[in-house]
This record gives sequence, C-alpha cells and structure tokens, in this order.
Amino acid sequence: MTTLSINAGDYAVRSDFLTTLNNFFLGSLSLNGLQEWLLSNLQSILDSNDAVAVEAANEIDADLIALNDKTITEDAFIESVERWINKLQTISISIGELAEKSVSTVAETVSHSFKARDYQDYRFNFRQPVA
Repeated sequence: MTTLSINAGDYAVRSDFLTTLNNFFLGSLSLNGLQEWLLSNLQSILDSNDAVAVEAANEIDADLIALNDKTITEDAFIESVERWINKLQTISISIGELAEKSVSTVAETVSHSFKARDYQDYRFNFRQPVA
C-alpha cells in the first residue's frame, strides 16, 4: 500500500496523467498522442511525490516499448492502461492516528446530524377504490 503524500502540484500531475489515459482509453487520443504526451510529461511525473503515478508512467512507458517491439498486443496494452486508470483513481492511505481521528470525527458528525434532525411522522392512508 502506498502512503499518500501529494501536494497540489503533484495532484495536478496525476489529474493530467489520468485525463490523458482516459482520453486514450475512450478513443479521443491516439496511441501516438499518448506516446507524445508521456514523453513530454514523463519528467514532471517522475519529479512528483506521487508514487502511484511514477509507477504507472514507468510501466506504461515500458508497455509502449513492448507494443512497438510487438512483444505485447494492443489489447494487452489497453488492458494495462485500464488497470492504471483504476489505480490512479484510487487514493491509498496508511491507517494511522490521523486516519483514526478522522473516522472518529466523521462518526460523531453523523451521529450529531441524526440527533439534530427534526423528523416528521408521515402516515399514509390508503383507501380501497370506490367501485
């Protein structure tokens, strides 16, 4: 599991990367377009603190080379891109004291909102239709 340590700039890099992968996956960006984008943005991804994005960029770069060498199929490459899209959309954090406090705070907020709400009693009167 990767510990989350992403600042706003790193999040922007991940977001751009994810958008580009989605555009390729949905067919609005060609394979050449994906290769060009990755080549142009690889250093900014590698410089980010986003371990998942770095791992994704390295693997997709290697898969692009394998695809050009015909050691993997285009279908296998697309499946790999889809897996990375799913991973990049998921943020993993390590559970620690801060996470436990956050869960506790959320539980208290939910509990408070249930107590504070003014519930009304709705009763329905269903009558048989008159023939």
